[in-house]
Amino acid sequence: MNLFGVGNSQNDNWIQGLARDDHPLMQSPEDFMQLHPTWENALHQYFSDNPDMDCPANRAELALFMQRKHSTVSHPQVAIQEFGASARWVHFINNAEAARNNKNSSVALTILKVIGQIFLNIVTLGLYGVASIYLQQKAIVDLSDKKAKHESFVAETLIKVHNLKRQVTEAARQVQHQQVQVVQAENNIQQITVQLETLPGADPHLLERLNEEKSKLVEAKSLFHTVASSFDADDAEVEIPSEMATNGDSSETRKGWVKPLYTVKATDITSAEPRSRPAVNGCSTMEELLTAHFDLATRELLQKNGQGKVKFNKSSKLLSDFVEIGGGVFDKKHGDAISAIYKWMAYKMLMDAGVKKSGKDHISIVLNESGLKVSASQPYWVSDSDVIFSHHDGWTPPLDPPSNGVDPVSAYYLLHGMNAETRSALEALILDPMTPHESDDLKKAKAMKGEKNQRAEAIKNAELLIADIASALQRRYQSSLDDVWGDFFNDDDIDVYFKEPKQAEAETVEDDEEAELKKIVSWNPLELPLAFEDEALIADLERTRQQIAPVWNKISDCLLTKYTDNSQIKTLSNMQGLTDQYWWMHLGINSQGCLFSALAGVLLQGAKSKSDISPQRLKNFIASYLEAGAGERLYTFINAETKQGHEIGWSWNIYADFLKGKAIDWHANGLTNRSNYQMGDLEIELLCRALGLHVEVFCNGGAYSVKDGRITSTRHYGAINAPERITLFCSNGHSWYALFPKVRASKFNDPSDLKRALNYAKSYWGENDGIEYGSWHSFKMPPTNSF
Repeated sequence: MNLFGVGNSQNDNWIQGLARDDHPLMQSPEDFMQLHPTWENALHQYFSDNPDMDCPANRAELALFMQRKHSTVSHPQVAIQEFGASARWVHFINNAEAARNNKNSSVALTILKVIGQIFLNIVTLGLYGVASIYLQQKAIVDLSDKKAKHESFVAETLIKVHNLKRQVTEAARQVQHQQVQVVQAENNIQQITVQLETLPGADPHLLERLNEEKSKLVEAKSLFHTVASSFDADDAEVEIPSEMATNGDSSETRKGWVKPLYTVKATDITSAEPRSRPAVNGCSTMEELLTAHFDLATRELLQKNGQGKVKFNKSSKLLSDFVEIGGGVFDKKHGDAISAIYKWMAYKMLMDAGVKKSGKDHISIVLNESGLKVSASQPYWVSDSDVIFSHHDGWTPPLDPPSNGVDPVSAYYLLHGMNAETRSALEALILDPMTPHESDDLKKAKAMKGEKNQRAEAIKNAELLIADIASALQRRYQSSLDDVWGDFFNDDDIDVYFKEPKQAEAETVEDDEEAELKKIVSWNPLELPLAFEDEALIADLERTRQQIAPVWNKISDCLLTKYTDNSQIKTLSNMQGLTDQYWWMHLGINSQGCLFSALAGVLLQGAKSKSDISPQRLKNFIASYLEAGAGERLYTFINAETKQGHEIGWSWNIYADFLKGKAIDWHANGLTNRSNYQMGDLEIELLCRALGLHVEVFCNGGAYSVKDGRITSTRHYGAINAPERITLFCSNGHSWYALFPKVRASKFNDPSDLKRALNYAKSYWGENDGIEYGSWHSFKMPPTNSF
């Protein structure tokens, strides 16, 4: 059962950076609920009785609270009542932004509460009790009955602290047989130590007593580290288990802490002053610092241009040029070059930075002499679509869309651990969009990155960490820096360098097949080869075409709500911006994940029965398409897209077997499984090629304009010149929704095919509008199909 009501897991492209394979380290509260069905039933019953409060974030908050209270209350209803009494309901279905802001204010409480449960199972029930009971007590004290609750808190805290040494000693003996738990425990004890030192003020007498008891932990902690130190993580190659919790629809959900890409060692320098630069020394705000570094970065890039290393000038066209990306929709032409400037700024800030350790283990990156500091976001995934950061500063990205945040600490140590040759290669890769293909430095850098050694791994990791930081800076500060950029890029008389994609020697995604797709001006399933032995599918697709083509061919006249055309590119915040003009369904059909369920819901609306709306039919069709020869042509594309941050990608044969549902020995093949939440571009691209189809995708944070009275996305796949299309919405990179424009009622003088299409759309889409994941049983198939 999916405790939090979420279909798929989080996006692997953190913010707009590169994909990476992160390792969550914490146990899911779902495991607790599965072991205590009475508590699980109580949780589900509460949300059944209170549907207005039912959302993944609320379920996560309540589940974590119940998990912690299990040992101190006799009945789950008591825990639920305490949770409500302490005013912890902060997430509301129709107020997501307010919920997220409210949760930001209680990050420490949430983090400590979650850390405590896993750490309880490994090392320190007592230390967890100190932190979680203290914070919970403080929340209750603020509400009522301060004296009684305060005394209870002191008593429980002191008892747990007195028992801590015995518990740590016992856990340390177990560590000798559980190397993986050692790595997890070391990480979590660091997190708890940092949080204890930053607790809000409390009764001085209480804090004094706690400090006295904390001093008694030194001996026990020393014993633990003595045992743990026998395992050298660098030599033993201890593998951290991903601990993915699998929900009922077979899609994987990633929860817990995310391991940093670099673990600070005892031998690493943890105290260093930042480089003194007059231009940045006195900056007291992040905006001032970024303005100063923009000036430094652009001066340096102009020098590199003069040296012939890059192509860079002050052309205003860098900011003003747009390019059509399909369907009359435009986007910034030089977006890659703009991102490269932000990356260069981030890189130079990190190279000039110092480092400072505070408390036991907290490390900050010091950006200038005025003391501007940043640190790792330290993300914790409450659910697959809800993340919190245990640290917030001027580089922390917004929580929406969810991401792994930024990690300038790992980036700093990776950069300062490189030699000059390796850093030069990284610099060339950062400035790739401004560097001609024939550059010897760029060729050397790409070759170095392609090696299989520690140096190449450091380059890759540093590159993606810098990309994450640059993206966060661009998202947070671009609007406030618009004038600064506009003042510099002010030359209207010169052209900006645009790096055309390099022509591949062999067929790739930009091959002749893609050119053929662009020639398609009308979708015609009957032209598809029937050698795939699924004539029934072809017939269903043809009926779908008959249902949607009349609408799409006259979309401007068919819309229920029509907007004024506007070619200006805007950003879509969330799906609420589409609901006035689109019907939507968030489907989960036969445990096939929401992407293929959404595709089936749109493409197979011409089926004669609900049972024929099967995602597996589309998967089988793609597999047959690959086996008919496309697999050989698209091998490079499939191999690259299925790496998912790993060294080895799949062959097309394995991918075809995977789509057909065949059992695959991943370990024997040296591969990693591809779960539902990882699916996206590859599957849509292949389906478009197999069906000669046009797919239009909206996403939160994505660009759109208004064309023919309709909100139109900038993201298109396949036969982009065919008016017939299927439309999808992608939330946070992993949750997929089927969309269809809301159409008007049919008119007396409408052509007969248009009348039927309008009536069927109102029946199929209108009757099922707003269906959420897990509600496929409530889907209503129109009683008859007249096509």
